[in-house]
Amino acid sequence: PSNSKAWAGISAMLSRWPLRLTLLLALQTSIAGAFVLVGTIGRIKSEFALSDAHYAWLMATYGAGSVAGGFLYAKFPSLRAALRRWMAAAMVVGLLAASVAGSYPALFPILATLGAGQAILGICGNEILAGSSAPAERTSIFSAHFALSHAGWGLSYPLAGWLVSDIGYAVTASIFALALIAVSLPIWWYQFWIWRTHRHLPDSVHTQALPDDKDPDIHDHGGVQHRHFHLHY
Repeated sequence: PSNSKAWAGISAMLSRWPLRLTLLLALQTSIAGAFVLVGTIGRIKSEFALSDAHYAWLMATYGAGSVAGGFLYAKFPSLRAALRRWMAAAMVVGLLAASVAGSYPALFPILATLGAGQAILGICGNEILAGSSAPAERTSIFSAHFALSHAGWGLSYPLAGWLVSDIGYAVTASIFALALIAVSLPIWWYQFWIWRTHRHLPDSVHTQALPDDKDPDIHDHGGVQHRHFHLHY
């Protein structure tokens, strides 16, 4: 029974577009997170020749950025649409900025931005998981998401370590920025499609706790009613 629940969760994650979207969000966070956690120590200790305390302050800033991002998303609903729409792009800018940052102080706003992005994208992913699953299946789906999403960390951690040691922090930051863009493109296209086809609808997370795509939302667009499963993300 436990195996059947696990496979049911994995099957749901891979077969429903909103749940697949959460895996892309998790991959976005793993790309940025692995670069920060693996690459920063080499930048501080080897390239800048600074102490462990300097590294600790950067990590504290990274954590503070995560707290700030979560706080903004939770306490200011009017900002949520903009945060969902632009946070991944801000993380790309942060990685590109890291590639040219030539001083220790310059890393503080960069890591704060990446920390905030990780928190916000993680919250968005959890919202989609909860809204796109029925209560009875939620445990298996969250478990499957945890397992599948960590595959991204399993790839990004060693890749960050290998690239930073071989070609340096700056070039690795650029490569990870390109990787983040590649992962973000399907999400950005989906956001554009929703904006183009649902401009008259509220710009908010719109999910239904539906077990599959066979019971989609129904909308009336200009007097023409049509059906499809979608998420305003």
